[in-house]
Amino acid sequence: MEVLVQAAGVHQYRGVRHVLKGVDLTIHRGEIVGLIGQNGSGKSTLIQVLSGILRPELGRIDLAGEFYRPESVDAARAAGVSVIEQDFESPAGQTVAEAMYRHTFMAGRPHAELLEPAKAVMARTQFEVDLDAITDTLDPAEQAIVEVLRVLAEEAQLVVFDEASSMLHEIDIVQLHAAARRLRDHGCAVLYVAHRLEEVVAISDRVAVMRQGQIVSVVDAREATVDGLAHAMLQRPIGAAAARDKGPLGDVRLAVQGLSVGKRLKDVAVDLRVGEVLGVVGLRESGAHELIEAVAGVRPSASGSVHLNGEQLGSLHDAGDRIRYLPSNALQDDEKISDLLASGAKGETELARLRHAVAVAHHLELSTSDIQGPMKSLSGGDRQKVSVAETLASGADVIVLNHPTRGVDVGVKDRVHSLIRDLVDDGTSVVFFASNVEELLAHSDRVAVVHDGQIVAVLDPAEVDEDIVMDYAAYGEVTQRQARGA
Repeated sequence: MEVLVQAAGVHQYRGVRHVLKGVDLTIHRGEIVGLIGQNGSGKSTLIQVLSGILRPELGRIDLAGEFYRPESVDAARAAGVSVIEQDFESPAGQTVAEAMYRHTFMAGRPHAELLEPAKAVMARTQFEVDLDAITDTLDPAEQAIVEVLRVLAEEAQLVVFDEASSMLHEIDIVQLHAAARRLRDHGCAVLYVAHRLEEVVAISDRVAVMRQGQIVSVVDAREATVDGLAHAMLQRPIGAAAARDKGPLGDVRLAVQGLSVGKRLKDVAVDLRVGEVLGVVGLRESGAHELIEAVAGVRPSASGSVHLNGEQLGSLHDAGDRIRYLPSNALQDDEKISDLLASGAKGETELARLRHAVAVAHHLELSTSDIQGPMKSLSGGDRQKVSVAETLASGADVIVLNHPTRGVDVGVKDRVHSLIRDLVDDGTSVVFFASNVEELLAHSDRVAVVHDGQIVAVLDPAEVDEDIVMDYAAYGEVTQRQARGA
């Protein structure tokens, strides 16, 4: 195959921190290269170099045999390098056709003038999207397809999927993978970045492993295993935080009857036991998101009867600090790391709080030289560990976690689940909402499946598999195919 991208000895600094330490990477036309690595390993910096946000300080990159050092994102696009990011841009008020050409010389032209070229691009993909539709009304899977059509309209040679699947449900990831393969089949080179190792193995032709600012290995995806890739990333086996031992469930801690939220949630009953992890899963617009926000007390419009530790409450909102919620987009960039880590400190002096923060940082294996610096100085994975640790240390009876491991590497995910296990073993109750069904089954005592505004099943993870859970989530029941296979 023809080499499209050849990076040799690429170095990059962020201040005094040496982030890229001689990166060597080759990507051919018509192939998908998966890129994995821990948070802070240098993946994002490498993408920024390729996409024109940063200029490499040492080393050389060639694109299609020519020296490549774009001075801007627009210059990178002009050279044929485009990025599909995890938060798909949905330009307010733009049609699909307008969004496809928004970064090209045809940007700003009337919608009617863009229809014919947009149809020609779409015809090459076998995808079907309403070109007249307004993009911010589309669901995430459709928005992902629009982004693929965009990079084709830009005539991209290299397309970088930068954790584009992290915000998608399992069923939408299938569409995203189909889109990536279509790009490959059209001769594009694809660099596919994701944290879910099984996903990277499934979509890639080769997998590049990044560690401490270098590409340490590149393996044929057909010969790769999840365990092998995890070990290459972490230099230690995973499994210390594998599925937790599940003993008998305790007494009912939280009981909710007749829970309703507008038209999305209808007369739902749910209970949570002492020392239990209750997993919650549901597709988009199923009501699952409304359910966990209502349980967390952040949906004041929710109605229903509530008992917490045997005490009847006027509403879930009345639980106050006894229920703590960690949203999926918890941003605390300007908070001091030490302040958040010291939230569970028993000592009242500043020195005692700082010592506690240092101990927690060591336990979390944070990569920082300044424990009193701002959260934004940490990598995404370390920020997530701190946010989860601060929430879990709140002393609440019930913790509600909304995608606590989204967008983090397998090592961080391992650490987060270890923190949750320790807390649950001490009697705290946890509601765990995620779209990764495999992860929910591994780390939950029970899994509640939400479909069409109701809990249609509460399942024992030991007795079901991912297909059964997805059947309930998609159809509200087990299909005949699954029933025959059971």
